[in-house]
Amino acid sequence: MVIKKKLSVSSCFTSDKDTLENTNSIILPKDFLENIVNKKIEKYFFKVINNELGIVNYSSVMEFSAPDNTVILPFWLMEYLAVDENSKLDVELVTNIIKGSKVILEPLDKSFFDIPESDVILESVLSKFSLLQYNSTIKIDIMDKKYLIKIKDISHDYSEMFNTENTTDNSDQLMDINMDVIDIINVDLEVELYNSFLAKELEEKKIREELEIKRKKENERKRIEELENEENIKKKDEEDKKRRDENRRKYGISSNFIPFSGTGRRLGGD
Repeated sequence: MVIKKKLSVSSCFTSDKDTLENTNSIILPKDFLENIVNKKIEKYFFKVINNELGIVNYSSVMEFSAPDNTVILPFWLMEYLAVDENSKLDVELVTNIIKGSKVILEPLDKSFFDIPESDVILESVLSKFSLLQYNSTIKIDIMDKKYLIKIKDISHDYSEMFNTENTTDNSDQLMDINMDVIDIINVDLEVELYNSFLAKELEEKKIREELEIKRKKENERKRIEELENEENIKKKDEEDKKRRDENRRKYGISSNFIPFSGTGRRLGGD
């Protein structure tokens, strides 16, 4: 069952739907709702596709009040999908998205971590979102400043599918689950923050420490080499001295003898 339409884009600001901006919900025309009611679909979300660039995003619907053949989007989502006012997007109904249990978020602005209780604020902001898509980026507003947050990883919650009261074979459903996105509506979601800036600093510190250890080892190697060279030179000098002393004893030469130090005599001279 495919319910899919090509719709013209309208920004939430030009459509006087400003509250849509801090969500990842969209507004669709009434005929979409009629199709859903006729098909008796209880749980539904929407796949929004920029076919020209191959960019995909998933959204819930806030209401079905958009003009015919129009989809109203948060402006940040328009930026993500790389579309302008009146651009064309494909909007497709999807029903294979399940609840999530955990998400790892990566703020892309270092100043985000300067916000007091940033993790608590982020959880509050996320309550306005319906879906989180793996490896996508959302834009949130905190104290009148926009922050980009990357969805670094997601975990699905399969507990409902394996409820002991449910005796249905869920193997087909498991195969059909959309692994790229999770539903976070009314979910006690575990949220973990990944600080890539701190991770980078720690990695750089580790590299510096490893280089310092390597430098110290190299200096120690050189010092040992120098000591060994000095020891070898000293040993050679001692061996040379010992050999000279042995030659003197062998040939009866006094240790005080200095070659060419005697008085010179000319032949036939006085």
